[in-house]
Amino acid sequence: MEEDRKFGRLISNLKVTWRKIDGFTWEKLNENKDISEQGICLIVDERVEAGDDLLLKIELFSGSAIRAIGKVVWISEAVLDGDKVFNAGIKFLDIDKDDRKEIAEFVFRNLRNKLLNQLGEEDLFES
Repeated sequence: MEEDRKFGRLISNLKVTWRKIDGFTWEKLNENKDISEQGICLIVDERVEAGDDLLLKIELFSGSAIRAIGKVVWISEAVLDGDKVFNAGIKFLDIDKDDRKEIAEFVFRNLRNKLLNQLGEEDLFES
């Protein structure tokens, strides 16, 4: 099945902390699978359900910390290093427009650099 994506997704390993909106404790995450300006896919060891609202703190490699509210839109079971985990697709519902722009620029810059590295070219646009 071919996916119909409107926004580029970057495979990443950003530091993300999260909690359910109705929860009290923060869960630490070591991994996320990918990110776009519209959402993020997290690898979680606690089952969340489609429809759950999450409060997210995402740390970009630049050191910026972005806060967002997202909704789990899909969940699937997986195995990571022999342990049962869950992949959770989360759509951003409430995110500051400047933060969304920062994520979009982060994704674009990193996808561009990956492509340039594959082509063996320098990043001529990096400032």
